[in-house]
Parts: sequence; structure tokens; C-alpha cells
Amino acid sequence: MTKPRKEGVGSKRTLKQEQRNRKQGRTLSVFDGSFYAVMVGLAESFYSVFAILLKATDVQLGLLGSLPQFLGSLAQLFSNRLVKLFGTRKRLVVTGALLQGLMLVPIGFVFLAGRFSVVALIATVSAYFIFGLLVSPAWGSWMGDLVEENERGIYFGKRNKVVGTITFLAFLGGGLILQIFQDNQAAYSGFLLLFGIALLARAVSVSFLIRQHEPCRPPEEEERDGFVSFLKGARRTNYGLLVIFLSAMNFAVYLASPFFAAYMLDDLRMSYFMFTIVTAAALGVKYALMPVWGKAADKYGARKVLVLSAAMMPLVPVLWLFSTQIWYLLLIQAYSGFVWAGLELTSFTFLLDTAEPERRTSLLAYYNVLNGTFIFLGAVLGGLLVSYNHVFWSSYLLVFLVSGLLRAAVMIVYLPRLKEIRQVQRISYERLLFHVISVGPTMGAIHRLEVQAPRPLKPLVRGLALPFTVTGMLLRQGFYPAEQALRRPLPKPGFYRVDRLLEASSDALRRGFYPVEAVVTELHREIARGDRLIRRGGRKKDAGRGRKRRKNGKKRGKNE
Repeated sequence: MTKPRKEGVGSKRTLKQEQRNRKQGRTLSVFDGSFYAVMVGLAESFYSVFAILLKATDVQLGLLGSLPQFLGSLAQLFSNRLVKLFGTRKRLVVTGALLQGLMLVPIGFVFLAGRFSVVALIATVSAYFIFGLLVSPAWGSWMGDLVEENERGIYFGKRNKVVGTITFLAFLGGGLILQIFQDNQAAYSGFLLLFGIALLARAVSVSFLIRQHEPCRPPEEEERDGFVSFLKGARRTNYGLLVIFLSAMNFAVYLASPFFAAYMLDDLRMSYFMFTIVTAAALGVKYALMPVWGKAADKYGARKVLVLSAAMMPLVPVLWLFSTQIWYLLLIQAYSGFVWAGLELTSFTFLLDTAEPERRTSLLAYYNVLNGTFIFLGAVLGGLLVSYNHVFWSSYLLVFLVSGLLRAAVMIVYLPRLKEIRQVQRISYERLLFHVISVGPTMGAIHRLEVQAPRPLKPLVRGLALPFTVTGMLLRQGFYPAEQALRRPLPKPGFYRVDRLLEASSDALRRGFYPVEAVVTELHREIARGDRLIRRGGRKKDAGRGRKRRKNGKKRGKNE
């Protein structure tokens, strides 16, 4: 007869097993995202280029960039019901991911439709996004349970860095393949090769999703009031205001977003490879800096990082008006990647923080529906502006300017109303900005990119590092609010060696991208260390004198 197992022991074992399963699930999610990134870098990133090859008009480009996401977001209204139909979130996500990958087959053969090839491309890409976005709320709810609240910024920062690096490399590889098949007759073969590799990558991604652990959670109740009621009360809740802000911002973004590819390929006459290099500049910087933004979000709050990155967003499209030089466009793209890294990461983590866990699937679906609607409307309006623009030499520059102005308006109206819901450290926006661009991991990420990059791409990576290098030089020269550090009272100097102070300041600067305040802190520590050594030496000297006196006293006593 076996002894009954104590409940406390069993519960501890169950808890440890659950923690191991969650840790393994987080690791598998990184592998899933890595192969998903190959699909995005080789296929999804080149849909607009494929449409340009098929002679798509500006209005069709706007529809291709917005209609699929709009239809996919509408499908998310049925996401909660589908979770109940499939039984678990995992089954729904795996099925949707598999169907999304299979849609790459008809996408690759749309050129067989002849003059209707662009329409066929829009239809098949719409199906691709419907299957992908349909499972997005379920996947977000699943990941929200896998990752603890206080670890989301760091985890998703690291995950996005891995995913983004692979997307960056896949995008570069796709550009090289298209450059090889650049001739109009052979270009279709290049796209077929890209879509075939992307399909295989999605199949591997699905295999990792199947192995990923799903924490147990009771099924969510069906929303009684629904989407319309959510819209009516959105202005009174923090989550609702965040949804409205992000949707309005994406409306302004997608006024211009679908037309950057056409501007570079048609107006600037870039080759496929040069287009890939310019576009990849933003991707490389964005994913290299996501871990830095993630740590800042965990420490100082997602709202603080979201506000800072959104405040820099209006400049992104406006900067395209001033020059067409490649080096200038690379700098713009580096700045764009820096801004988008903070906005994309913190918008997702802030949505998870503010959404009620028991309603997370439905609330994320509502966000995606509203966001997709605004994206569609923004792209359609952008297409109309491009068609009837006679202000600038390029028909696309007007939408870039209008997009920047609308981004500024959205930022001014909605950002002050958002509230942080976690207890976080307080920091000014100025110090947060300098913290992000001056911490060591920033230059470490760029250095690792340079080391791992092929020899022909090393000058490009160094060019991307130029803005951060200049910033570091300015910081080292003292263009940083170090007066607060200098106001601290210095310890009593005592007697210390000057060369030790110089060595301490040299070490601080050698670590790279440390502001002047760090140097002053090092000096404080070295001075304090010198004083301790002096005091310790003085105590030893006094103790030695005392022992000598006692010894001499004993000798005198014996002699007497």
C-alpha cells in the first residue's frame, strides 16, 4: 500500500514543472519567431516590390498596403469564438499559421492572371493577412500568460532583437536574389524562389508552435456589449485611450508608408539591391536597439518610453523631403529605426499591461479591428493625395509632409492623457533619451553587427553607427547635464595619487558611451578609496606605536 503523497509536496512539484514548461515555451517562441522572420524578410517585405513589377498603380499600392490588414483585423472579431471552437488558443494559432504559409503558393503564381494579376495579388495577400491576423489576439493572450508582467520588456526586447536580426539578414538575402534576377523576364523566377523559401520557413515555424507550452486558463466569457460598446467607453479607460492613440498614429503613418517603395524604385531609380540596403538600414537599427528600449520600459515604465519615441515620430517622413543622396537616406533610416524600436516594443507591452487578463483576447481583437480600419483609411487617403498632387517634383513628397503633420497632431492630443499603471522609477525625458543612446549595449550591438556582417557590408554597418558615434563624442566632451553630478560634495581629498584618478577617468571613457556623470562618479569612488587607504594606514601606524610603547614599558619593568 503506497503512502498518500502530501499535497504541499505535490503542489511544489507542479509549480516547478509549470515554471520549467513556461521557460521552455519562451525559448521555443524565439525559435518560432526566428523562422517566421525568414518568411517576413523574404516574402512579406517584398509584396509592394512585386506589385510594382506587375505595374500596379498608386491607388493599387495603397490598397495592397492597407486592405489586407483591414480585412484581417475585421476577422479578429471572431477570434474569441474560434478559440472556443478549437478548444485552446494553441490549436487556433497553429492552424492559422499553417494556412497563412500555404497562401504563399497562390501569391507566387498571380502573374498567370495576366492583366488581373495585381487584383489577384491583392486578393491572395488579403487571405494571407486574414489567416495571420485572425490568430493574433489568441497568440498575444498566450504570450501574455507565458511571460511575467515585470519581465515583458526585457523578454520581448531580446526576442524582437533575434527576430529582427534574422528579418534583416533575410531581407538582405532577398534583395541579393532579386538583384541577380533583376532582368524583367527573370524577375518572376526570383520572386518564386523567395516565396518558396518563405513557405519552408513558415512550416518550420509551425513545428515550434506545436511544441510550445500553453498555460492553463479558463475560457474567456463572450463580450456581452461587443465592439460598439467598447468604442463608446474607450475615452474613459486607459486601454481605450491607448487603442485610439495607436490607431490614429497608424492612420497618419499609413498615409505615407505604402509609397516609400514606389518613391525609391520609380522616382529615385534605385536598383533592387540599393532599395534593400536603404530599407534594411531601418530594420538593423530598430532590432539592435529593442533590448535597450525594453530594459528602459521595465525600469521607467512603458508609457514614458512610448511618449518619448512617439514625440520623435513626426520627423521621420518629413526628413525625406530634403535630399535624395544615399548617405542622407541611410541616416534617415537609422533615425527611423531608432524611433520605431521604442514605439513598436512599448506599444505591445503597454497593451498587455493595460488589458484585463480575463478579457485579453477580446480586447486585443478590438484594438486590431480599429487599428486595421484606420490603416485602411489612411492608405486610401494617401493614394488619393498622391494621384492629385501637383505641389512637389515627386507626387509622393506631399503625403510625406502631411503624414508628419498628422503624427504631430495625434501625439499632442492623446499622449498627455495616457497613464502608467505600474510602479516605476521616475526619470525626465531628456535623461531617458540620453540613457537609451549612451548605454554600453547600444554600441555593443552595433559592434557585434559589424563583426558578424560579411566584408562587403561592413562599411554599411559603420555608416549606421555614425550617428551614435557622434553622439558619444559629444557626451565625452561634456554635452550632457553633468552639473548635477558636479554639485555633489567631494569627499575630503586627503592624500591620493593623481595618476589613479586619471586611470579611473580613462577606464570610464574606454567603456564607451558613458556620460560625464559616470566619470565624475568614478572619481568620487577613487577619492573615497584613497581616503579609506589613508585612514587605514593611519590606524595601522597608531596601532604599531601603541604596541611599541607597551613593549618598551614591559622592558623597563623588568630592568627595575
